[in-house]
Amino acid sequence: MFCRECGKEVQEGWIRCPYCGTLIGNKKLIKKNAEESKETKKYINRQDKMNGKSQQVVNNSMSVKGNKSRIEYRRFWKYLLLSIVTCGIYGIYFLYGYVKDINRLCEGDGRESKNYIVVLLLSVITCGIYGIYWWYVQGERLYNIAPRYNVNVREKGSGILLWEILGCTIVPGIGMMVVTYIMVDNMNILAKAYNGEISENDLPRLENPHPHLVRNVLIGYGVFLIVVIATIFLMLSVLFTEDSTEDSQETERIIEEKISYSDVDIEGLIGQSEEILKDTDFTYNEDGIGYQLLDGNVVVDCTDGIINMIMITGDTDGTPSFHGVNLGMSIEEAEGCLADKYENAGENEGRKAYLDISSRISVGIREEADVVTEIVAVQLAEEELQGYVNEEYIFPDSDKKYLSEDEVRSITAEDMMIGRNEIFARHGYIFQDEGLKAYFESMSWYEGTVPSDQFNSEAVLNDFEKKNVELIKRVEDEINGVGQANVGQVAEPFIGMEGVYICTSVVDGDFTGKISVSGVSNDSVNLTLGCLDLSYDIATIQGQIVDSKTVQADLSGFIITLIWSDPENMIVLGQGDLLSRDAGVIEEITDNQSYTRPLEFNQW
Repeated sequence: MFCRECGKEVQEGWIRCPYCGTLIGNKKLIKKNAEESKETKKYINRQDKMNGKSQQVVNNSMSVKGNKSRIEYRRFWKYLLLSIVTCGIYGIYFLYGYVKDINRLCEGDGRESKNYIVVLLLSVITCGIYGIYWWYVQGERLYNIAPRYNVNVREKGSGILLWEILGCTIVPGIGMMVVTYIMVDNMNILAKAYNGEISENDLPRLENPHPHLVRNVLIGYGVFLIVVIATIFLMLSVLFTEDSTEDSQETERIIEEKISYSDVDIEGLIGQSEEILKDTDFTYNEDGIGYQLLDGNVVVDCTDGIINMIMITGDTDGTPSFHGVNLGMSIEEAEGCLADKYENAGENEGRKAYLDISSRISVGIREEADVVTEIVAVQLAEEELQGYVNEEYIFPDSDKKYLSEDEVRSITAEDMMIGRNEIFARHGYIFQDEGLKAYFESMSWYEGTVPSDQFNSEAVLNDFEKKNVELIKRVEDEINGVGQANVGQVAEPFIGMEGVYICTSVVDGDFTGKISVSGVSNDSVNLTLGCLDLSYDIATIQGQIVDSKTVQADLSGFIITLIWSDPENMIVLGQGDLLSRDAGVIEEITDNQSYTRPLEFNQW
């Protein structure tokens, strides 16, 4: 079909020739189409009003076409979908061409948009700030160049910038999608003008830009969210699948190969929570045998959720060790490994027994032909350990606390003599007396290392032990009638006074201790522990008078010692572990603290 005025080829359906502006169709046909088409009817109704503008746009489109190469139109949906499919690669290609076309379209405006690869790199360096600025510049260029082509572009660069900032802040991502849609749409209408291809059908677009902006952006954003959510689920699915595959492969490897644990020492499992076994290669035996490893060669049992027994037996290859002791090791080597921590405790049920009192762990080793064939380690309960200690010692705590005279008098004179020498035996004293030597050598804990002529009791014994030796010897001599000439002498009286003693060695931030002394008798006093910083008393206990200047009290295994320098002043010491609500306060106010008896607290 050709224009009857200029003779150039035109397309079917065009109302006016884009080259000369002449009406192409039959007027009757135009009216018919106007009745059938709302768009055409609107055009006819305002044809007279827009005739001048239409002619100007079409003529301008003709004038700019010249011999320039054509600018391609771009589709928003193609950009969005292909960018998602290609993980953003198509988006980079799209914007690379977009920049080139803007520079062609705005040629002569004195500005030049950078290659989009450069824009992308600068955006990465500036954490996206340069990318926002770049879109602002492109929006400003299109807005400023639009009058050259007699095209109306509604959005300035500032409008584009506002969309980016508000959109990214309120709904992440939607602002960038709105900007992309607007910029693609504006570029397309300007490209039509640049190409000289604006027709009468494009005139409504000039009056009402982006008629489907909201709809298309919401659909696009919905697609984007669906893809993002699907990608996250896919990644999680792959991750869990990989973990499952790795677990399966590891299980197969364990089945196919015999794993060696010969370089693993499992002493540290004793006392741990049962939960720790669930993260290891141990498997639970439903028959109640506990947790097993290496087909039952290693068995671990638990009580109240705590690991308290380990047994290692069976093949020597691949089994773990306990405190350095392995199956197949000579009994001499095994004892060498245990010597640094465990004391020889004789024999128990056909096994050589070794004990660590501090951790309450008893180790039994069965041997055949001097070779270790079985290792059994058990953590003893407090009652079991105490029973063992009581059997092995006369005074189990004589190195940790001051003994009371009642404790000493509760046993026979013969046991007193053994208990007194027991204090020296702990330090390796080698006895000259054959009876004592035989007795202590029968004890699992004794090891004679220091000849009697080289033993320095002043340097070796602690204060508890020195005082206890003196007390035991005094009571022992009294019972045995030694030194009866001194019976009529009166012992030195206790110098401590009843009343309130206040801590004087407090530093910033510490508690100020308060100890009330009352009920002083011949061998005991009542002690009330408190603190000026608390509104209540912490504990009331009875203390034993050790000598004229010393009182000792036992608070649930925590030994508190009070030593008077004179009736008004004393030092308070604490030793041991304490589990109670105020344990921290008690330990602090008895930590080698100085106390005095101020007048203001004792005026009554």
